[in-house]
Amino acid sequence: MGLEELGWPTPPAELFIWPSQKELIEISKKRDLTSDELLALKSRSFFKPIQLLHFAKGDDEFDKRLVVTIAYNIMREQDEGEDASKNLSIEDKVWSIQRFSYIVGDVVRRDPNGRGIDFIINSSDFQTLTQKLIQGASDEFAKAFVEQFGKGTVLKDLYNLGKEQDGKSMKEAIDYCTKSMAVGMITFLERGPIETVNQLHNYCYWIAGRIGSGLLNKLLELKDKVKLDDNLAERFGKFLQLINITKNVRADYIEGRRFIPGELIHGNISYEYMMDGKGLDAQYRKKEVFDKMVKFIEDNIGASIDYIKSVPSKLSGYKAFCDFCFLLGQMTLQKMKESGAERVFNGDEDAIKVQHSIKSLTDLSYGIVKYKGGIYANEFLEEYGQNPKKFSFRDGEYEKGLEDWIKRKELINQPPASP
Repeated sequence: MGLEELGWPTPPAELFIWPSQKELIEISKKRDLTSDELLALKSRSFFKPIQLLHFAKGDDEFDKRLVVTIAYNIMREQDEGEDASKNLSIEDKVWSIQRFSYIVGDVVRRDPNGRGIDFIINSSDFQTLTQKLIQGASDEFAKAFVEQFGKGTVLKDLYNLGKEQDGKSMKEAIDYCTKSMAVGMITFLERGPIETVNQLHNYCYWIAGRIGSGLLNKLLELKDKVKLDDNLAERFGKFLQLINITKNVRADYIEGRRFIPGELIHGNISYEYMMDGKGLDAQYRKKEVFDKMVKFIEDNIGASIDYIKSVPSKLSGYKAFCDFCFLLGQMTLQKMKESGAERVFNGDEDAIKVQHSIKSLTDLSYGIVKYKGGIYANEFLEEYGQNPKKFSFRDGEYEKGLEDWIKRKELINQPPASP
């Protein structure tokens, strides 16, 4: 008996068919990309869970895919200001972030029945901003993303949200998160590298935590009439952001950014020596700092699980979205721990990125919320969160492991035999 015989739901084929980043760049040379295509161009890891918002949604659940796609693309564009290469000065980066947050605010405040959006897109402010971010693009994908964002498709989608029911409130939630991110980014850029653990936690709150409470929870409350805990949503965002900071430590170092708190690099060792030194003291300090970053991440696992468990089964699209993000985060964390500090701090691709199992992860995130109404979704999340090594997403191991797990659950939950 396989998964099909057990009644495991099969995800739609559309979840697994999409152009690669290279293909999207070629497409962008012939026509403007859609918001969906921009999302896939910039983030393969978030593209899948955002698709799940649509394909796994419950019968009466609001389809959040468009709103979250718009929000993600807007925040990625703003992020290009912070992540810009050394071609841009700190002053240019701050101006770009601040200017962009004002532009988003202008779009949000425009009357959707008027003609204001074309004026904003064609304005010297927006076009100057676009050219500046192109100048600071760190790679070909960032450059293509910024160029395409400058065409105005995403801003038009944001503008048109105002025509929907609760559209004004949804636009204001996106504006709120954009400005929250701007506060965190500008504070970081103007103050310089993060020096204390408290500063790190505050940065994660402004950059990621507010998205959980200010956008995602707001959407659920507005459109699905479900109120979830804001603190747990912020801890979930923090969990994901801390993983992102840890796995990107080498890339950030090369570009001149430091999110690792300076107080963790104590003694007479410089950050540069810790990153590039070959001596035993540099290796020891890498391990010490890595272990502390791992602890910060793991401190938020329980809260993240509690948040996802609190999502009602009827909101299967949102639950699948959260499941995918959490499970990929756990897989990334596990990979980094197994690889060790030296490889992670050296930016070894095999040490920081999950190169396999995305298909299995997509299948699981979709199926676990759909199988028998999601009755086992919380149990699986709890078990995997506590012991990621217990379950494999590798091809050839995933189907058998999931089948055995379901059979055990079915056996446990069978009614007692009649006497």
